[in-house]
Amino acid sequence: MQSLALDVPRPLLWPRFKTWHLFLMLVAGTMINVWLQQTFLLSQETYHLLLEGQLEAARIDEYYFMMKKISIWNYALAPILILVKILFLALLIQTPLVFKFIDIPFKTLFRVMTQASFVMLAAGVVATLWLMQYAGEGLTQEQLSFVPLSLTNLVEFRHYPLQLYSLMASINLFELLWGWVIVRGLVATKKLQTLDATLVVLSIWTALLVIQWIIITYAEKLNT
Repeated sequence: MQSLALDVPRPLLWPRFKTWHLFLMLVAGTMINVWLQQTFLLSQETYHLLLEGQLEAARIDEYYFMMKKISIWNYALAPILILVKILFLALLIQTPLVFKFIDIPFKTLFRVMTQASFVMLAAGVVATLWLMQYAGEGLTQEQLSFVPLSLTNLVEFRHYPLQLYSLMASINLFELLWGWVIVRGLVATKKLQTLDATLVVLSIWTALLVIQWIIITYAEKLNT
């Protein structure tokens, strides 16, 4: 991890921290959020609300206790999954830069994407804390789909297909702030102007939405 921090410009967030410091902070924050979800949100009552009509009550209980036993893997795999996600996003954002012959070191892009990941972590923590007030009697699928400060807060979950609802969920203030952090990080390298950096981020965001749409559509076909 330390090799990612060597000679890397440290724009925007916490310039005194090295990249691997930020990564470990991101992992710690993510694991805390996972613990909050496992402890307070994904209760036995929640599983019954989500799976009633699909499984018998006894089978739901068996599934719940099985998930509790394997939940330790959520913590063990968290650093790997976060690393893979950041590497993927850094590669994704490097692609249009290569075509434009703009040379920004990959380790710099890794740091920028790590910084931006804190915004999405904040969104997850806000959602978790908001849902905790309703967790006493279990949570419904509509409640669990809550995305803070998004267009979905103005509509009802059951009135829209999942693909469209997910698209609306992606239009929120946290996503905008995520994009802004990346834009500022790219501009701080002095290799891109603000307009060019904004266009790059918009292209990446659009690509992620398309990938999300494909995954949700494919998952729905498997369930039918």
